[in-house]
Amino acid sequence: GVWGFPAIFKIQAKDVGGRNRTSGGEADYWRVKAVFNDQELKTKIHDNKDGTYDVSYIPTAAGTVQVSVAYDDPVQGGVIDIRGSPWKSSFENPWTKCKMTGD
Repeated sequence: GVWGFPAIFKIQAKDVGGRNRTSGGEADYWRVKAVFNDQELKTKIHDNKDGTYDVSYIPTAAGTVQVSVAYDDPVQGGVIDIRGSPWKSSFENPWTKCKMTGD
């Protein structure tokens, strides 16, 4: 991606049997962190009301952001890291790709 523009990814909630959830209402239970150069970026979680949640954050410069996702399970009484979390996302400077030609 490029910094300065929203980075967006989707969370698909699962039930205890591993099936996709088809209803929402659990946005407050998701724990998402996006960290760039030891600074936590602001994240937004949007409940799509269909078992999916759109997560966004805005990288502030070129580099790598470490994103971690966990679920604060009220039934099991603890925070559960999502498999594979944390992930790394790289962002480039959008202005280095601009070219202008003319007479």
